[in-house]
Amino acid sequence: MSTDSTKTAVEIAALRAADIPEVLALNDAADPHVPATPEERFRRLLALARLAVTARRGDELLGFLIAVDADSDHDSVNYGWFRERYGTGRDAFVYVDRIVVAPAAQGLGVGRKLYAAVEALEPPRIFCEVNEIPPNPVSLAFHKAIGFTELAKVDSSPEKRVVMLEKPLY
Repeated sequence: MSTDSTKTAVEIAALRAADIPEVLALNDAADPHVPATPEERFRRLLALARLAVTARRGDELLGFLIAVDADSDHDSVNYGWFRERYGTGRDAFVYVDRIVVAPAAQGLGVGRKLYAAVEALEPPRIFCEVNEIPPNPVSLAFHKAIGFTELAKVDSSPEKRVVMLEKPLY
């Protein structure tokens, strides 16, 4: 069996407690596109998550995704925006709080595999947001390419504007 990591398939698996230091490092390296997050807050987010998964090729962390239901106790302003407009209840929607793909893994289909895990939950729609200010054109193009459409642009602070996105599944 080859040990060449380029020949090893990308595997999606549940995010484990042992993954947290490595996942947090990847998360914080992606700032300002996802917020740098203290470990205690990150663990709280994981406790709320309906889905928390990693993407790996062998031992190499390629990315991760964390999503919550519409009935979560999540205190994110952006999550609240969706909840106010689209209701509550476990089956109303799934909100992707964050998805991060390592720069070296972009273009390898990692983001698509992470979103496939969300779609497997069979929510009626998936929501997320992507920064417009500061700009994150790679993420915005990716989300549009996989079927997300723009709902609105929201100024969440003087330095930040996000594009609210939806992907209806049925």
